[in-house]
Amino acid sequence: MQTLKQSESPNQTQTSSPHFLFKAQTKGKEAVGTLSVADKSWPAISGPWGNGYLPEGDYIAEGFEKTDGAAYSYVDKETGQICGFYIRLTPKFSTKRFDLLIHFDGNIRGSLGCCAIKVGTLFEAMLIYDFLKDLMTKNKTVAFSAVYNS
Repeated sequence: MQTLKQSESPNQTQTSSPHFLFKAQTKGKEAVGTLSVADKSWPAISGPWGNGYLPEGDYIAEGFEKTDGAAYSYVDKETGQICGFYIRLTPKFSTKRFDLLIHFDGNIRGSLGCCAIKVGTLFEAMLIYDFLKDLMTKNKTVAFSAVYNS
């Protein structure tokens, strides 16, 4: 038998806030793994360019910006159609790193320390784009954690 707290009513459903989790294996300046949020997950990469992969720790993900920048976008090789976005990551710890984002893995494999989602088709990119746009529009900010197993 479930016991209700005084502030709860029997018809009240509890929902937890979404949380991005980038769980990856590191090798050199690169981290390869999975980005998950809600009931979705996608292959993702961070690094090896610039200062390497996203520093391990907790962040706040905020905003959703449409872009056609090649580094942040999926470009369909057959049609040339572009699907791109970025979500800003603000570290909850001290770091000299800045301009950290979530975006698609663009025209060159990897990133400058962002969390880049790897996609294989324009259809897949559009589904992810729509899901993340809706998530960020509804929530404004979402917790994000980067966790590595060397």
